[in-house]
Amino acid sequence: MPMHRYGCGNVEAWIASAPAIATLKPEPWTLKGVRTMEARCEVDDDPADALVPPSLRPAMPAYVSVVVSRIPESPAGPFGLAELRVAARVGPRPTFFLLKSFCDNEAARQELTSRWGYRVSPGEVTLKEDHYRAVGTAAVGGKAVLQFTLSHRTPLPGTRFNQLPTVNLCKLDGTAILAGLAIESNFGANDKGQQHVTLDHEALGVGNALRLLNPTAATVGVTDWTMGAIEFTVDPAQPAEQTMKFVA
Repeated sequence: MPMHRYGCGNVEAWIASAPAIATLKPEPWTLKGVRTMEARCEVDDDPADALVPPSLRPAMPAYVSVVVSRIPESPAGPFGLAELRVAARVGPRPTFFLLKSFCDNEAARQELTSRWGYRVSPGEVTLKEDHYRAVGTAAVGGKAVLQFTLSHRTPLPGTRFNQLPTVNLCKLDGTAILAGLAIESNFGANDKGQQHVTLDHEALGVGNALRLLNPTAATVGVTDWTMGAIEFTVDPAQPAEQTMKFVA
């Protein structure tokens, strides 16, 4: 396997449904008391390259991140957000490329799309916790399309989530870009556990490209998020090392 390969995702197909953003400098949101679950799992490398744009380098080993969050308060009201992301690198920088997300608040969906380029669809998002486990689910029309169960819950004192930037494929003034969003976090309680993830590949648009292998981490906790401006842009079809532009 080559040491410096690039993704081979079908950018033209993705651009057809890419959301449009209004500016690279949206007003930031600070979201307090967000309850968040994340599972990271290694995936089969070769087929997963089709989930990564040609401008980005797939992570080695390849892995995905499943995130389910409940935001109790925002400028658009409370909402749930479920995300499926694939790990990649923008040049040397680790990041996640957003494959699909679901949100249960129409106003929040509009803001996530127009401010930060989230590829987000309507869906019912739930996060249920008890002392020993937590369950996060995204459903469409009553059918679960993503479910993440964390069991054998154990506290992780003094640790926190490793919140990597998210890169979203979107359009600005009619031009397709990858927009890099950094999320600053202040962490509270954080537990680890064992993960069990179930995905509806067709509903998530990943087909046979996503084959889950080895679970690597599963966490649940509470944090404050600050979602700010876009940090950088990249041409989705050209190597990031040649087209990366930082937003002043």
